[in-house]
Parts: sequence; structure tokens; C-alpha cells
Amino acid sequence: YLSMEGLQHVLRMFVNSQLTPDIELQKYKLLKKFNDYEIRKYDSYLVAETSMPTGSGPASGSGFTDIAGYIFGGNSQGESIAMTFSDAATLPTPKDSRVVTKLKEGGFFAAASFPGWPLDWEVVAAERDLRNSLAKDGIKAKAGYQLARYNEPFVPPFLRRNEVLIELEEFEWSP
Repeated sequence: YLSMEGLQHVLRMFVNSQLTPDIELQKYKLLKKFNDYEIRKYDSYLVAETSMPTGSGPASGSGFTDIAGYIFGGNSQGESIAMTFSDAATLPTPKDSRVVTKLKEGGFFAAASFPGWPLDWEVVAAERDLRNSLAKDGIKAKAGYQLARYNEPFVPPFLRRNEVLIELEEFEWSP
């Protein structure tokens, strides 16, 4: 016997097939999987980042060129570096003052995946939907969010994987 919810889940999995490239992703521990989001525990990690210009939409590529320059040799080593590091203790110093490296504190996050090109309205809708789901489940969320895009530009929109991540406030986990 297959329930209506089970059938919907199978169809959603088929229609929303998303590709995640074979790259090293930031490590996390999956704590709980809900119908439309996950709760994850991330350890602290190093990042290279740049500020977004005023007026940039949530899905704009602003800043990408600065980060790409850093990754492809615009650093103190003068060499290309991996886009992801596992357990790296330090990152090379950026040559471009707009790029900074820093340690991001780990924590508990809610993550919701969505396919397609992450257009501004889709990112805003994904964040709103995730916040509504968290509120419905009685989980407090901090302000702000992170957008994770995983695919190369040539991957068709229906196969692309994007995630909105929101840090949780006053969240405690006891399995």
C-alpha cells in the first residue's frame, strides 16, 4: 500500500532530481530530516569572502570575480588553490583587499534545497518558506541566511542544486 503522501514524495524525488558535483562539501552532521528541510550541525570553518555591493540582489554574482581571482592565483602563494579545504588550518593571504579570510563559527543550521537558477525571487521565496516551516515547527531562527550554489554554469536548471541555510537560535540537540 502506498499512501498519497508517499506517492507525492516519490514523484517529488523524480521531478526534483538535483545534481551535486563531485566536490568536497563543507562537512556537517545531519541531525533531523523534515519533509522540506534538514537540521544540520556544522563545525567551524575557514572562508574567503568579499562584501556584496549595495543594491546587489540575493542571487547576484557580485563578488564572484574577486573570489575567483583569489582562488586562481591572486593570493600570497601566487598559485591556484582548491575551492574547498578539509580541515585547513590557514588560507593564503589575498592580494585583493576586497577579499578577506576568516574563521566562521560552526553551529546549528536549517537547510532547504531548491532546483533551478537561483534567481532573486526564488532565493527570497526559499528563505521565506524555510522560515515559515521553522516557525510552524517551533524552531527559532537567527536573522540572515546563506545561499549555497553547487553546480557549474552549464548544468540545466532542473538539475541544479541550491540551498538556503539559516542559523538557528537557542537550539539544543539531544538525540
